[in-house]
This record gives sequence, C-alpha cells and structure tokens, in this order.
Amino acid sequence: MFKKISILLFLVISLLLTACGRQDNIGDETVSSSIIVGDLDWKEITSLSTSSPIRQNSGAVVDLDLPAMGSRCTGFMITEDILMTNHHCIPAASYARGVTAQFKHEAGVQKEDRESFDCSTFIGNHSELDFALLKCQGAPGAKYGVAQLSDKIAAKNLSVYVIQQNCDYYSVSDCDWSKKYSIGNITKIDAEYTHNADTLGGSSGSPVFSGSDHHVIALHHAGYGNNGMGRGYENYAVPMYKILAVLKSQFGMFAGTGGTSGGSRKFLDGGKSQSSALSLSAGSYDAEIEDAGADYFKLSLTKTTAMKVQIAFSHSKGDLDMALYNSKGQKLKVSEGTTNSELISMSLARGTYYLKVYGYSGATGKYVIELEK
Repeated sequence: MFKKISILLFLVISLLLTACGRQDNIGDETVSSSIIVGDLDWKEITSLSTSSPIRQNSGAVVDLDLPAMGSRCTGFMITEDILMTNHHCIPAASYARGVTAQFKHEAGVQKEDRESFDCSTFIGNHSELDFALLKCQGAPGAKYGVAQLSDKIAAKNLSVYVIQQNCDYYSVSDCDWSKKYSIGNITKIDAEYTHNADTLGGSSGSPVFSGSDHHVIALHHAGYGNNGMGRGYENYAVPMYKILAVLKSQFGMFAGTGGTSGGSRKFLDGGKSQSSALSLSAGSYDAEIEDAGADYFKLSLTKTTAMKVQIAFSHSKGDLDMALYNSKGQKLKVSEGTTNSELISMSLARGTYYLKVYGYSGATGKYVIELEK
C-alpha cells in the first residue's frame, strides 16, 4: 500500500515539475500556466506543408530548458540573438543560469538533428507584463528565423494560433513535448487578451500569432479553471503592443519601428491646446509628452462611428492618462488607470471631437497612440 502511494506521489510531483507556469488560487478555481479548452485539437507542426505561414513561423519557436527552475518553458526569437519567454519562467537573473534553447524539437526529427544554443545571458524581465529576455550565443535567429512582433491592438474574435513545445502529459506521462500548434480566437479584450487556443503548462512563453498577418499579437502566459487534468475554461495572453512599448522605453529596442519588420512608424507632435490640436487619423503612431504639458488631437467624423483609441507607455516612467471632449469642450469620457495603457472606446455621432493625452501630476514620457474607427 505504501509503495503504491509513493509511486503515485512521485508521478504527481513529476507532472508538476515537467512544465513551468504560474499557479494561483482564486476561490475554488485555479489560474495555472495554461489549459486545454474543450477537446484537445493541437497538431504537430510537421503535419503542415513547409509553405504554410504557420510552419514557417515555427522556426523561431524553441524548447527552453530551465535547469535552475527544474522545468521547461517555450520561447521564441525576437532578434537574431534575443529570445523572449515569460517572467515566471525566468523570474530573476539567477534563473537564467544554464538555460539552453533547442531548435527543431519536432515530431519525426531525430535528437541528433536538433540544435541547442546557450541562452543563459539575462537581459531583463518585467513582472507586470510577464516577459523575460535572454541573449543567445551564436545568433540562432539568423539561421532559424525571427518572429515579427505586432504593435496592433487585437480585435475580438480575431483568429489566432499558438506555436508551443508541449504534449498532453496528463494523459500520457512520458509523452514527447514536440513542437505543436493550436488554433483559436481572441474571445475577450481587457487589460490582457483572453483566447481559446489549447495550451498546457510548458506552453508558457509561447507566441500568439494573428491569423491575418501572421505577426505575434500577444505573449501567452496563463489559463483558468484547471480541472486537475489540464482542462479548463480559457487562456490569457499579454498584448504585444504593451510589451513593445516597454521594449522601446526601457530596453531601447525597436526604436522607431512597428515591431521587428523594420517598418517606420510616424511620430506625432500633438497640439498643445484644443485650438492647435493635431488631426488624428486611423493608425498607430509614436508620440511624447514633454515639460509637464499635454498633447491634443482632433477627430473629425463624417458619420456615426464606433471609435477606439488606446495609448501604451511605461507606467514606471510616468503615468499618462487620456480624456475625450466634444466640440463644446465638454468631457465625454476619461481613462485614468494605473497600468501601462489607457483605452477609450465608444460610439460617436458625426462631428468634431478632441482627445487630450496628459501626465498624472505633471508626468512626462513617450507613448504609442493607436486609433481604430
């Protein structure tokens, strides 16, 4: 009897150590690293044609071995030598010790044909946005590819796919966590995105790609409602536009570009009063508040329009807020949160409106502003 209990405990502990991921209790439910939503429908990446954009994007995704954590995560290359994963996979510099990234860990690929790179140099991390950056020796991104990061705000119901290193170890304890992909949708947009693409612990740090332009729209990092067998209700991902804002402001990466593709993004110098407000058209732009001032933008609508405007910035460097006014100067809506972004979304009748971006208590700083209408 005691022998059976010992074996059972060993198997449970082994499953817990197989994959990294955060796990917090919320009442009687659990927020875990990742879950399977409904029936498991992920597929091996090698089941796709080599001409498939999903298969082509998979080259940048790696199996990340974390000896200091005693576990594993997924990661992906964002430059030729910089890898991104979750903060909870690399919570501090000491956890980067001995980290290796294995490429081509795919079904049908023999171990001797896979390639591992030393990615043990810690660059930095961010707890709120749950990301970490590691530098890899040998520039593996030049050989296997680099994921393009999107600065767009995802729309609800957007088709997405997650590329990850995983397997259903709840059903088969000794399964191979070869590279797989799962397809789903963005089901809710809030401070982070909710999606229903299947994942499990070990998928932490996986890129969530837009099904429309095949750029990374978010960083997968958590799930909700694990029933003890990895099945639950929904998964969560950090919007990439928020991460990009921090990469630019705190790490000096991708300055002046909309992601890794190298395309330049226009800089807007907002007006300093309502009378000098700068006309704002749909798109994504860089901007900056200086000298404890404010930026004013003008919105001209020719018909009733569902409008959404969002700013992304580094809250730790300055808390920025946003307010919307009508042509008479009456305040219609305000967004004054305490995170790295502010959002105003509402339906507006034909007319002229003004958007004011300002710093709390005189705060200044760079930000990205995006208008959708």
